[in-house]
Amino acid sequence: MRVIANASLITLGGITQEGLKDFILQERKFGFLFEGKTREDLLRHDLFISDAISRGKNAQPFHVLCPIPQIDIDANPEIIQNEGY
Repeated sequence: MRVIANASLITLGGITQEGLKDFILQERKFGFLFEGKTREDLLRHDLFISDAISRGKNAQPFHVLCPIPQIDIDANPEIIQNEGY
């Protein structure tokens, strides 16, 4: 992929395990940019809230869940809105 994108090759010499994990997640972020999968990937790695905060967003822990549409709540009295919405 990096060759196709004309990006520089990486070297693993001297990289820590945490550094490699960060690098891989950053590469995945670029790869998913136009595929609409970045949010799910950040959620999977428990980085969604910290990433949003680092971008200046007022993210709260309840933001990992989406609000349930009101029409669905109205249609089924057993449904309870997700906390925070």
